[in-house]
Amino acid sequence: SLTRAYLHPADRIAWLSVLRAPWCAVSLDDMYRLLDGFPDGNVSDLLHDSDSVQTLSEQGQAAIGHVMQAFGVALRHRDRMSVADSIRGLWQQLLGPECLSSSADLADCERFFDCLEALESERESIDLAILQEQVQKLYAAPDVSAPNTLQIMTIHKAKGLEFDHVILPGLDRKAGNDDKRLLAWLERPSDMPSESELMIAPIKETGAEEDDAIAKYLNRVEQDKARHESQRLLYVAATRAKKQLHLSFCLKIDEKTEEPKAPANNTLLGLLWPTIKDDVIVSFISNKLDDKDYVTSCYIKRLNINDVEKLDYSNLDYQHQVTTNIQPQTNLIEFDWAT
Repeated sequence: SLTRAYLHPADRIAWLSVLRAPWCAVSLDDMYRLLDGFPDGNVSDLLHDSDSVQTLSEQGQAAIGHVMQAFGVALRHRDRMSVADSIRGLWQQLLGPECLSSSADLADCERFFDCLEALESERESIDLAILQEQVQKLYAAPDVSAPNTLQIMTIHKAKGLEFDHVILPGLDRKAGNDDKRLLAWLERPSDMPSESELMIAPIKETGAEEDDAIAKYLNRVEQDKARHESQRLLYVAATRAKKQLHLSFCLKIDEKTEEPKAPANNTLLGLLWPTIKDDVIVSFISNKLDDKDYVTSCYIKRLNINDVEKLDYSNLDYQHQVTTNIQPQTNLIEFDWAT
């Protein structure tokens, strides 16, 4: 988001992300004051408007002043520095390294800068779409010093194990490839001992309106087999939990009825939907932004920019993750109201 805001000042989402980052952490109340009346306004222009900024709290004004000062320095030198060096310098000026909790986090940030530098060396300018693709290919390095209280594994690997709490993400996603096979077949036992029969059907020819009866039958058998396998996996996953099972998924909303659309049948959520749909619909209807009965607290990490010891990372060996004196900012938590 910092890179996008630097390269494209009109990127509204990127700027809002910058304002909510730990080095700024503008409260939701200040965000509302700043953006009220400007639903599609340029956030960068609003931040340069002293009248708009003066409507914020003292803490919000100080945080935005800190961000805009750092951006001003970076933009003044943008013609004399590479994008990678500019973003790195801007991030350091914003006290980005001081917001991290461990050397592993710092190593992950360095991987992003390496990716940005490599992309810039290949092209004259940074294409954000290509940058997004490259970033999605990056993986965080394992933190060997981290406690083993959290384990991430496939359902197959979890078979036979038990955990106090289990989180199942992406239940709405389709698994595997739904494309029809070029050649469908089914091997089944024969009436003759120690022999089997093979039923084969090719994919429908170009221009044909529908598959032949044998192809339909074989495809239906494959769908049933896949559904039974999904049921087995869902059973294995759900029974790993000893205390709590958390189901995570995304749903699309019907614009006419404003109710959740039923998920695809060939998903794990599709198997659960008949059982949980009533509870999910109640939650969707009840949890509204303007309903004070459902307002809950949320957490945002904030760095105290007025009382922080700047750290020297110039000699850090990112490849080997040399231990530094970075300390987690555990006592700088802000409480906001949000749905």
